[in-house]
Amino acid sequence: MAKALLRLSVLVALFAVSTVVLYVWRGDGSLLDRLRGKLRGAVAGQQGGAGAGGAASPGGRKHEPFTLPEDAPLSAEEVPGLVRMSIESARVAERVIPSVVSITTAETVRDDDGMAATRRRLGAGVIVTEEGHIITANHVVYGVQSVLVRLADDRLLPVEMVGVNPRSDIAVLKIIAPDRGETFPALAFVPDSDTVRQGEFAFSFGNPYGLRGSSDFGVISAKERRFSNGSADLFQTSTRMLPGHSGGPLVNVFGQVIGINTAIYREDQRAPVWTAVGMAIVANDARDVLEMILRRGKPVYGHLGVHVEVPAVYSHLSAFDLALDYPVQVESVEPGSAAERAGIQGGDIIREFAGEPVDNFNDFKRLVRRRQAGEEVSLVVTRNGRDVLLKATVAELDPQAIFARMEGWTEERAATSLRRALGAEVSNLSAAQKREFGMQAAAGGVIVNEVIARTPAQGRLQPGDVVQICNGVLFQNARQFAKLVEDSPTQRIDLLVTRSLPSGGRVNLMIELEPVRAQPEAEEPPPEARVQA
Repeated sequence: MAKALLRLSVLVALFAVSTVVLYVWRGDGSLLDRLRGKLRGAVAGQQGGAGAGGAASPGGRKHEPFTLPEDAPLSAEEVPGLVRMSIESARVAERVIPSVVSITTAETVRDDDGMAATRRRLGAGVIVTEEGHIITANHVVYGVQSVLVRLADDRLLPVEMVGVNPRSDIAVLKIIAPDRGETFPALAFVPDSDTVRQGEFAFSFGNPYGLRGSSDFGVISAKERRFSNGSADLFQTSTRMLPGHSGGPLVNVFGQVIGINTAIYREDQRAPVWTAVGMAIVANDARDVLEMILRRGKPVYGHLGVHVEVPAVYSHLSAFDLALDYPVQVESVEPGSAAERAGIQGGDIIREFAGEPVDNFNDFKRLVRRRQAGEEVSLVVTRNGRDVLLKATVAELDPQAIFARMEGWTEERAATSLRRALGAEVSNLSAAQKREFGMQAAAGGVIVNEVIARTPAQGRLQPGDVVQICNGVLFQNARQFAKLVEDSPTQRIDLLVTRSLPSGGRVNLMIELEPVRAQPEAEEPPPEARVQA
């Protein structure tokens, strides 16, 4: 009997314990929490939640009440201008992006151990003819052997090189499509980019860091940006330009091409890329190059053959970044040139060219170079206080003519000249370095080995920088580079530099330098600079 009562008591105790455990498990949290001594806190939390009218969750936390707002802080009626601008901005992107292509160049290079690797370069371009011609920046495709473009419809197609112009950094490609009769969505140029005004809205498109189809919005910050008398006019824009934007279009609110993204300018070359200023080739220059290449197979510029005198006072004042206009006074005339045949003389002040006023040398240079070789134009010059009307037949400019006379330019003279003028030690690109940068064996240029402290190059050039273009002229070696620097017609020069980034990519930068000029003898007056047109 006693054993039976003991068994019954054990069963009752087990039933009671099971009931309590089930109650705790289903109503107050996990049994593990209770065993860890958290029962009191959980019960207190439940009582507090019940007292406040809230319902407790199985985890002991009450369900938080929340209400998400449905209405915007502002209505379309309150900001109609911004609504319209947002809609229209999206419309511009929708119409432009089908004409924008992403460009990838791939080169197989080998290191010193013979190991092969693929080197890639990114950029962008814009389709400008229905036949599939693309305009891009020359530095994007210069020196490579093969180029692929990805269209907006995601097709990856090869292209052929039609022509290049290193002076203006323009290259023309053509898509090789499976269907030779296919037409492509082309963008139109603005009729005259000279009519673009400072402050106008602008949209830039590109392939930054390989993120194709990217767009950005800003304004034309400034016009007629020049880094030397050897460089073309550029648009400065507040739209961001990052590695991969080069070659993409800069368009207006009508979707017309007003410029081609070309370079990033930084006063302090140690600053991050995204703090730089974007520059674009003006559409008039890009269209001129395109038409010359398509019609004549190469870019051809007009040339007269005059040396223009830059008064010493202007050379000194240019060091203060003052925008100076000075009369275009002829210092000398090249023998046998178009200018000599036209009767232009030393001392003449050129007032008009082809019916347009000439206010400064850059106006004169632009007007001359836009004329075709063989074209007859009129000039008005002031000679001995009287205006004289002349006729000239424009000749063809040979950008490489400056290298025709290189006598005396030894490697030592070039090295000494560059050390004095820039404060940089450079050397010709070796075959291995060309392979490393994905360049063809015939490509020219120099690599910066050392930058000397407290010189013009400090803070602008860096060891490892590759320079191939100076004042718009493509050069082959250090001797030609030194001659371009020494013969630069103004106080400042501009360089197109390829720089390697810590991330492994590369960026092309427009760098401005003010070389140290050779000092004249004490008894002589300051030298007068000479510029050519």
